[in-house]
Amino acid sequence: MSVLLLLPYQPHLCCCLIKNCTITSSSDRNNTHVTSDTLLLNTTNDFDEANEAKRILLSASELLDIHSHDAQFVCGWLIDEVINGYFWMLEHFNSHVLYIPSTTMLVIERNHSTRRLWEDRGEGINDSTLIIAPWNPTNYHWLLIAIDIQNRNILYLNPLENTNTSSLPPQANQAFTMMTGFLKNKMKIEESEWRLVCPPHILQEDNSSCGVYVCHYAAQLVKNELLTVPASAMLLRKWLQKEIGSCTLDNDNEKN
Repeated sequence: MSVLLLLPYQPHLCCCLIKNCTITSSSDRNNTHVTSDTLLLNTTNDFDEANEAKRILLSASELLDIHSHDAQFVCGWLIDEVINGYFWMLEHFNSHVLYIPSTTMLVIERNHSTRRLWEDRGEGINDSTLIIAPWNPTNYHWLLIAIDIQNRNILYLNPLENTNTSSLPPQANQAFTMMTGFLKNKMKIEESEWRLVCPPHILQEDNSSCGVYVCHYAAQLVKNELLTVPASAMLLRKWLQKEIGSCTLDNDNEKN
């Protein structure tokens, strides 16, 4: 039996399909209707799609059916609709958490206005202690930016590497610069108060699971749990499917 989920609509260019089901953006900008059985994932074209499909238990006929709906869909990566939906869930069920959609991260990257972000939270944003933000600056690879408000730490997590703060890659410096500017404008916290932190974390071992690991990192940070406990990509895919499938519209849980 499929589960119905309502997620806030985030504009994007792709349609995400789920095995036997579809995610579609409604004309109402406030909601996206999502049903979930088995997540299918989106990736680049530089690997064997047929083998990747087999790895995530997707038959050739199912793959062909998906391509009939979306010719650009390839097995592998999670696309923005799934990631934003999961981050929305983390915010919705955890009162200390704020999330920034991946589309808004691109707005921040371009130094444009984010006035409407968190409008519905009002003064409640001042009670939050953690901000989580999926970021895909290259359109090929997901990163996680997390903000520990109390300790004034901006966390940078790349699923492909554990970054040494003594030799930061350009994207880490870019993330720090754009987020300190954003936080000054949005939360009136001076840029000089922040420091960049690159915590140790488990890494993806393939070329298609960065989005899955970014969701995992975010969940671990929300629960204040370790980022270094080993977990395979397939295990995390199954975990994420279960997490999204367990969130139902009629399950009116209170925030923790």
